[in-house]
Amino acid sequence: MNNTGCAFDRRVRLTVLDGQIIITLIADEPMTLEQRLTQFDPARHGGEAMCVQSVGAEKW
Repeated sequence: MNNTGCAFDRRVRLTVLDGQIIITLIADEPMTLEQRLTQFDPARHGGEAMCVQSVGAEKW
């Protein structure tokens, strides 16, 4: 891109001040556990991850 650091899917904050639009990049900070838990959807993310039949001597 260019030296602004802007890229596709980058988070920004838009501010209107005195008739001007100011675009500020938001730092990519890791999500906290609380933030992750609020985005968890049991219908989408829950359930068995590997529903497969045994292929050898596995005992489930």
